[in-house]
Amino acid sequence: MLRVALDVLCLGPPRLTLGRKVLTLSPKAQALVCYLAVTGRPHSREELAGLLWSELPEAAARANLRTMLPSLRQALGGHLLVERDKLSLNPRLPIQLDLAQFLAGLNRASETDLADLRAALKLYRGDFLAGLRLEGTSLFEDWVVGQRERYRLLAVQALHLLAAHHTEKREYGAATEALGRLLELEPWREDGHRQLMTLLAQSGQREAALAHYARCCRLLADQLGAEPSPETTRLYQQIEAGEIAARPPPPPRHNLPAALTPLLGRGAELGQVGDLLQETSLRLLTLRGPGGVGKTRLALAAAAALVDQFADGVHLVSLASITSPGLVWPAVAQSLGLKPQAEALDSLKEHLRHQQLLLVLDNFEQVIPAAPALSELLASAPGLKLLVTSRRLLNLYGEHSFLVPPLAVPDLARLPALAVLRDNPAVALFCERARAVRPSFELSEANASTVATICVRLDGLPLALELAAARIRVLEPGALLTRLSRSLELLTSGPQDASARQRTLRGAIAWSYNLLSPPEQRLFTALGVFTGGATPEAIAAVCHPDPPTESHPDPPTDSQLLEHLSALLDASLLQQAQGRFSMLETIRAFALEEEATKGTLPQTKARHAGYFLALTRQAQLTGPEQEAWLNRLNLERDNLRAALQWALDQGQAEAALASAAALWRYWHMQSHLSEGRAWLEGALALPGAAESLARAEALSGAGVLAWMQSDYQQARRRLLESLAIRQKLGGEGVAHTLNNLGVVSYLQEAYTEARGEFEESLALYRQQGDTLGAARPLGNLSLVVYLQGDLERARTISEEVLSIFRREGEAWSIVTALNNLARVVKRQGEQAYAAALLEEGLRLGRRIGAGRVLADLLEKTAGLLASDTPLYAARLWGAAEAYRQRIGAPMETVSHRDYQHDLKTARAASCPVSFDAAWTMGQALDFDQAADEALEALGSYAATFS
Repeated sequence: MLRVALDVLCLGPPRLTLGRKVLTLSPKAQALVCYLAVTGRPHSREELAGLLWSELPEAAARANLRTMLPSLRQALGGHLLVERDKLSLNPRLPIQLDLAQFLAGLNRASETDLADLRAALKLYRGDFLAGLRLEGTSLFEDWVVGQRERYRLLAVQALHLLAAHHTEKREYGAATEALGRLLELEPWREDGHRQLMTLLAQSGQREAALAHYARCCRLLADQLGAEPSPETTRLYQQIEAGEIAARPPPPPRHNLPAALTPLLGRGAELGQVGDLLQETSLRLLTLRGPGGVGKTRLALAAAAALVDQFADGVHLVSLASITSPGLVWPAVAQSLGLKPQAEALDSLKEHLRHQQLLLVLDNFEQVIPAAPALSELLASAPGLKLLVTSRRLLNLYGEHSFLVPPLAVPDLARLPALAVLRDNPAVALFCERARAVRPSFELSEANASTVATICVRLDGLPLALELAAARIRVLEPGALLTRLSRSLELLTSGPQDASARQRTLRGAIAWSYNLLSPPEQRLFTALGVFTGGATPEAIAAVCHPDPPTESHPDPPTDSQLLEHLSALLDASLLQQAQGRFSMLETIRAFALEEEATKGTLPQTKARHAGYFLALTRQAQLTGPEQEAWLNRLNLERDNLRAALQWALDQGQAEAALASAAALWRYWHMQSHLSEGRAWLEGALALPGAAESLARAEALSGAGVLAWMQSDYQQARRRLLESLAIRQKLGGEGVAHTLNNLGVVSYLQEAYTEARGEFEESLALYRQQGDTLGAARPLGNLSLVVYLQGDLERARTISEEVLSIFRREGEAWSIVTALNNLARVVKRQGEQAYAAALLEEGLRLGRRIGAGRVLADLLEKTAGLLASDTPLYAARLWGAAEAYRQRIGAPMETVSHRDYQHDLKTARAASCPVSFDAAWTMGQALDFDQAADEALEALGSYAATFS
């Protein structure tokens, strides 16, 4: 039978709900239910009658109670227990009382974790039973008043604590909200007013703080006939004198990921690494050891413990997907949010010169040739410390090496008691991972010795323990140990110059590998060529080609392939998430070694490259499938990089050009500008390629990415090369290149030339009957018309272009068209229409990752808000500026006129200190936070016109 819950809300106006039905009861019936719920015990009829009808004789009061009960029983059903002399709510049926949840949340809250406090305060909708008016109930009213004062005091104390917490962390919006609620409850509390004045001053709103003092004075005079205390007046004088300065929001202290599982058995190492990193003379610490020993987990835990020890915090850069030393410094710079530059290392030196930062570089072993530059970095930045994880020493002067040991294992000769053995690091890890695949698994007297022996045989290596524990799903510990013992012969199969523990790790992986069937082994080693995971379709094409090859004479069926993948998942050699399969980097390295040993790696790499190079040529980056293809290419980004690198390494000029030409729109739309230019220029530099349409398209793409980074000279050079090839080969794509040349002219403010190039491109597209193609120069033409002052024509063209892109379903172009039209209609004074266009553009653009255009949309939203809410505008401009720096896409010169006009308007409408503080706060926002604020502001702005 369904047990429907009775919800009783007492904090604020009373509200009773049974299931989804709101109960409509008389005030005294509501009072009775709330009293029974809050007190949580049975009450006699005599007591309840006297409580609710205290002014009537006892007989009349009891008669009124009897009259009420039938309708109340009908409304509450089994939730109301009516006995001969007593009434109560049925404790066997679910009752949810907001007051109980409120008190429980306050009790659970701690000074460091206020989540429960926030949740409790959300339940406090107002005073206890606010608005409940009863006649002739003096006893009940006395009870309500006592309850009301108690819970209001608790709420006020909680709001004080919450406001102080947010103020200390410079989370001014949340602190203001908490203080606002506090003063709604008790507007006469001077300490709350002082807290709000301090907050406003510290958040850069000095004038607002001074104005609030005046409001406080009026309120005290009106309600209490009193003047503010000397303490309040002294605070006012300090703010007026500028003694309480604005505190900008702190930048993020770190970018470390949250740990998903506990770090077991590393207390000693964690302390040692922490102590080393706090030594003044130590600047470079390398955590070294074999793959899978836990270097990364130890580094992350040590860094997390030291976040507050470095003035500029801690920053992690994962190099797992970087194999070229030349990409290390651009990757580090991009991770730190620096604008892409030709000399990324020089940019890093300048950025870090005055910072006190711990920089964690993970998986450095595959880019060792880049190590000498670490010394340069440290020499230029005296406050910088580096924590590096690597399987190999860097061999740098001043490097301090810390060998990460395996987990401690039990002494088999003196096996401890079960309770002690459970706490052994290696045993604890093994048991935890075993329970993950078999929840019923427990360390017991019967299996303790066997489990301890497994841990010793595996030398306490975390990855080896995890691989072995995965087999607990199908093997008991005794059977597991038997198979493991036989496979230990493999522990000497690693490189002879490697440490014993490295060979042990190879043996542990090899043990799992050798438990696979031959077809599963072939699949496993071939999977090593994928980076960033793969779909089942890609795996089938690359690892099991059809028709058969010499290395794969008997490819499996689709169902057999899925069985093989499942076997790899069960053995913890493979991971699966959202329809994709991937490997840990350590296991992938083993798989690649095995594939190379078999002599099949070159063919597998060739098939991998062939599959993904072909995928690029299938990509539909114009038209209705654009969004789906952008998402797909984002997922395959690392595989595409590997395929392109293979083509460049093999000198496959035609293949490299064809794929780079196919991908330039992807790099353009996602604002991977520097990377895209590097791939395009690398493909164009290969010898042997004919003057083909693919080369023309690659040149065109290189030109587009160049102008997006304001490199107009190179852009025009590449576009003119493209145009010459297209004209020589019969004219295909000439309209496209002319349009891009027009953009370069437009950006260089050569409007007459730009207009001519756009009109020539438009005429060619129309001759070809290509409506979608024609919309591009037509849209660009509207930009020239706008800047030349013909707003009506610019609007007509922009609306026509938007209509075409909507009809064709081309998402990225829709966002661009919305952006352009919003600028025109705002200038025409149609602010509500502009707000609607910007809101649609932000929502769609964020969904597809529209890169540079998203910065434009934030800036235009800020311009719309400039006069009415200038501080909101400042936050959005600050966020857009930071976002442009991260993606390396500067604002176009032709946009500066509108931008400067809006900026001037906003500054004139606000206090300079508050404006600059808001700008700084905006720079600390990530894009999603900024977009959320922009959408909220646009919604509020549009509401003023409705």
